[in-house]
Amino acid sequence: MLLSAVYKTRYILPIVGLLLIVACLTPLYAQEDNADIVIDGTPHAPDEIIRIPENSKLAYQIEAPEDTTVTKTAQKHEVFKDIYYIDQSGGNRRILMYMLSDSASNMLHWSEVMFSDKDYAGALTEYRNIAAIEPDFHHIMTLIGDAYFMMEQCDSSIYYFRTAINRNFIDFDAHWFLADALIKTGQPEEAVKEITIAHILNVYHEDIYKIMKQFRDNVGRPWKEWSFDPVYQLNEEGGTVHVRVREPWIGYAMVKAIWKYEPGYAEQMGIENHSDSAVYATEESEAILSYFAQNPGDDNLKRIISDGFLEEFIKYEIALRKLPRTGMLFSEAEFRRMIEYLDKYH
Repeated sequence: MLLSAVYKTRYILPIVGLLLIVACLTPLYAQEDNADIVIDGTPHAPDEIIRIPENSKLAYQIEAPEDTTVTKTAQKHEVFKDIYYIDQSGGNRRILMYMLSDSASNMLHWSEVMFSDKDYAGALTEYRNIAAIEPDFHHIMTLIGDAYFMMEQCDSSIYYFRTAINRNFIDFDAHWFLADALIKTGQPEEAVKEITIAHILNVYHEDIYKIMKQFRDNVGRPWKEWSFDPVYQLNEEGGTVHVRVREPWIGYAMVKAIWKYEPGYAEQMGIENHSDSAVYATEESEAILSYFAQNPGDDNLKRIISDGFLEEFIKYEIALRKLPRTGMLFSEAEFRRMIEYLDKYH
């Protein structure tokens, strides 16, 4: 019903070619604990979305934020310290933490004490004993590799780090420590790859992030620091959807408002029980294209979309930032694409 004039006049740039690219995206749905792949609808172009508020029973009111403290979209700056694994029993993929027996936990405690005291040989013996009684605790291979690394036996350390990764790809410590060992053995490009995987698995881990940037500097590919941080607030009251937003986020925020409040829209797009604690590929695609329609001078985003990396943009810049555990559910093929995305645009 009600539509802001500035939104109307600046929102109707057709992007047919970009829409065709977006239509090929793999749908992504990520919840707080785990993620599943669902089929949602084909994204609408900005000139199609413009007609939804015009014909709605709701009134959409674009307003300036009430104060200057309007915040970015909510993000959980979660740093993982424990090691997880993927359980695929029952046909579902779940992120779980391995639970050691009491005896193995006690052994691990004392082995870590020995490691802290620089008794690496003693720690290594205890790690091997743990491996014997807890064969499914694959992170012990990482700890064995770390002991060898501290004993300056890099070939052995690399072997055990790779063994840990082969058994549990989402062990971020294994990728991180392998990167250190690869640097020490003169393999900087492989090290960049491994530390980047560790970063994707634990995106808010500051030490991993700093090391990744350092390793990229070493190979002449310095990290380009930028982020995609939409700023807006939404609420509905008495049949009026209030969209509190400033430039350049009007188009993005309007799509978010439609997905959240427009009766039947999310369901039409294949999403039942739409949730703010989830990330949907089609919703983000529509919002990003609407943002780009208003901001065609964003050359970085234009290049990303034109090169066919919008899916990776959504995964890294949005899904991982909002729900860091999402990275643990990526396939190895997705990791390869993510590394390529980061190499090209960051």
